Amino acid sequence: MSKEIVLDVVVRFSSSKGINPSIGKIQLGSYEIRSIPSIQDSMTTPNEEMLLEFVDKWSENQRASNPEKEALYVLAFFSLLGRAKVNFNSTRVNNINVTFRSSHSYKQFSGDIELPQDFQDIYNRLFSLDETLFVQFFRSCSAYQNAVSLLPDNPTLGCFMLVVAIECLSNVVIKGKNGHFSKFRSFIIEYLPSKIKSEETDMKLFVELLKQIYSSYRSGFTHGGSSISVGSLVADKARLKYAKHFINEKEIKAPSLTWFENIVREVLIEFLRKSAQGVEDRRRLAGLAISENVLFVKLAKPKRAGEVVFQGDVDIQ
Repeated sequence: MSKEIVLDVVVRFSSSKGINPSIGKIQLGSYEIRSIPSIQDSMTTPNEEMLLEFVDKWSENQRASNPEKEALYVLAFFSLLGRAKVNFNSTRVNNINVTFRSSHSYKQFSGDIELPQDFQDIYNRLFSLDETLFVQFFRSCSAYQNAVSLLPDNPTLGCFMLVVAIECLSNVVIKGKNGHFSKFRSFIIEYLPSKIKSEETDMKLFVELLKQIYSSYRSGFTHGGSSISVGSLVADKARLKYAKHFINEKEIKAPSLTWFENIVREVLIEFLRKSAQGVEDRRRLAGLAISENVLFVKLAKPKRAGEVVFQGDVDIQ
């Protein structure tokens, strides 16, 4: 008879809210959450250091477990219940410090800024877009900005936002009754820079990787709440375009998110390169900002143009 496997799991994390000392600890079924002593800076908003503890007891025929991912699910639920910002720190299993999950550095987001040589021309062409595309392009930029922030610690959401960055334009630019993936694929291929086209010698594989990202990652997350394949993170760390692995004995090619991020960025920039020339910038950007972030209300007392308006100056209730 094989020896029973029992793992004592302790996860350290921080929370923007603390546990009231009168409670001491929080029990969520099999999971116990308690605060640990930590030094707080009285000049800043404190982050309470906490521990999540549980026992990972394997069943008779069990072959593997993923206690750290299990803990992350519990922490996400705890964040919702407590309306708190929760950040994972580290994991200890049977008193051995381990970390199965580690944020990927994504070195392309660090170091010195390197702008395209024709960045001034690219910028000018932005203002040749009609009003719909102008707004949609900035939505693409916002989605890309969020993706860059999310990728290191939440690659699933980061990947989702990279897809959104393309969809903001592909669903408008690519006409016809084609499905969303078809428009997504067509937009990328149409605006893929010649340098990348020369590197992507197998277009069948290229489309297969795009479909994996769109159908399995984007749609899988949206409709099924599933995370991206760990294979994509392996591909990132190994600096590969994709990593092969098996799910239910079926071979899957998991695309590198570094590879996909580069495709998204280059395609968005190339889209502008292929647009007409334009020179006006401030007036259109100011107009866009006003359309999205200005609230029109009734004044409670007279004000002159350009004066700062405070809450007491307006009739808002």
